[in-house]
Amino acid sequence: MGLSKVMVQTDKTLYGAGKSALCPKTAFHITRINFLKKIFSTFRGIYGMQRRFIYSLKTKTDVWTIEGKMGGVPQGTLRILFAGPEIDKNYFTGLAFENGKASHVGKVSLWGLRALKKKLFTDCGLAIFRLERDIYTRFFSEGNRFYIPGWVGGSTGTAVPDETHSRKNDIRKIKKYKFSYEVTQDEARFDDFYARMYLPYINGRYGNRAFLMSYQEMKKGAEICELMLVKKDGEYVAGNILVYEGDTARLWSLGIKDGRDDLIRTGVRGVTDYFCALHLRQKGYERMHYGYSRAFVNDGVLQFKKARGMSLIKSFPDFGFVITPLADSTCVRSFFSKNPFIFLNNQGRLEGAVFPDEKDLGTTEDFNNIFKNSYIDGMDRINLFLSGENKNSQGHYEKTVLIPAAIKDKIAVRSADTLFKN
Repeated sequence: MGLSKVMVQTDKTLYGAGKSALCPKTAFHITRINFLKKIFSTFRGIYGMQRRFIYSLKTKTDVWTIEGKMGGVPQGTLRILFAGPEIDKNYFTGLAFENGKASHVGKVSLWGLRALKKKLFTDCGLAIFRLERDIYTRFFSEGNRFYIPGWVGGSTGTAVPDETHSRKNDIRKIKKYKFSYEVTQDEARFDDFYARMYLPYINGRYGNRAFLMSYQEMKKGAEICELMLVKKDGEYVAGNILVYEGDTARLWSLGIKDGRDDLIRTGVRGVTDYFCALHLRQKGYERMHYGYSRAFVNDGVLQFKKARGMSLIKSFPDFGFVITPLADSTCVRSFFSKNPFIFLNNQGRLEGAVFPDEKDLGTTEDFNNIFKNSYIDGMDRINLFLSGENKNSQGHYEKTVLIPAAIKDKIAVRSADTLFKN
C-alpha cells in the first residue's frame, strides 16, 4: 500500500462523511491532546531516568581489591578495583588469577567509587564495576572503557547438521553408551532432578561462582516447562529443563547426576542438548534458545555452545560490567590478552575485543585462525587491538593487508596504545 493511499485512508477515517464523522475542529483537538501526551510521556521517561541515576549514585555496593600474580609475567602482580556482588567478584578473581586474593574495602556509592578510584587506589591497574546498562549508556559510555554484558544469550537451530564435528561426536557417544531419553512433567521427577542432578552439578562445577536457581523458582516455572531426562543402562543420569515462552523454547537448567565426573566424561552434556534439539524439532520448533553464558570468548560453556552452532542474539540482562584500564603495564595488557570478551558498542550491538600477540600475526592464516577462534555469529565484528609500532609512516597498520578478503568486513584493527592511555 503506497504512502498516499495510507494518508487518504487516514483522512477518511478521521473526518469521514455524514453525521457520525468528526469535524476538523474536533479532530485537531484530539491531535493536540495526543501530542501533549507524547511530550508528557517523554519528560516522564527522562524524569524516571534521572531518578534511577540519582538512586544509583546513592545506592552503596560492595567494593573489593583483588590481587594476584599474572601467569607468564615474571614478578608481575596485578591489582584490580572491583565493585559488585561477591559472586561476581569470585568470578573475576578466578578469571584473572589462579590464586588471587580479595580484600573487602566496604560499601561505597557509585559517586564514592569515582573518588575512590582517583584518590585511594592509584596503584590499581584495572577497574571493574557492575552497572545498569541504561545508566552506563547515558552517563559513562565515553572514554577508554568497555561495557561487557552480565550474560549473553544465544540460539541454535534444532536441525544442526549431523555432519558437524560436535554433532558427530554427540551421536557417536549416544551409540557407544546407549543413551536414550524421555520427557516428563511429573512433579516428583522435577524434585529428583533438582536435588540429585542440578544442585550437585552446578555446585561442583562452579563452586563459589555458582548462580543457583532456587527450588521455589523451579517449581513456579514448572507449569510452562518440560523435563528432559537422559537415561543410561536404565538409570536417569542427566537432564535439562525446557521452558516454553510463547513461540520460543529455551534450555533453562542442566543437571548431571551427583555431578559425577565419570558421567561428564561420557559426553552426556552434549548428548542432553542433542536430545533437546531433537525433541523440539519433533514439536515443530526450528530454533531453540541456548540459555546464557558469560561474555568472555574463552569461556568453556560459550565455546561449547558455539561448537554446536549457537548464534548470539540481543538477549542479555539489564546489568553488565564496565571495565577500565587504569594503567599501561605488562600485567594489565596480559589480562586483556588472555581474556578476549564480548562488549556492547554505543549502538547497543555486540562486538568482540581481542588483544593478540602481534608476533603471531605474520600470515593470512594467522588472521583466519584468530577469526575462527574469536568470532561468534551474531557479533557485528571483532576488534583487534594492536600497538603503534605496527603502523607505517602514513599511520596505517601494515599487517591489515594480510586480512583475508572474505572476513575483512568482520575485522577492525584498533590502537591498543590509545586504549591503555591514562
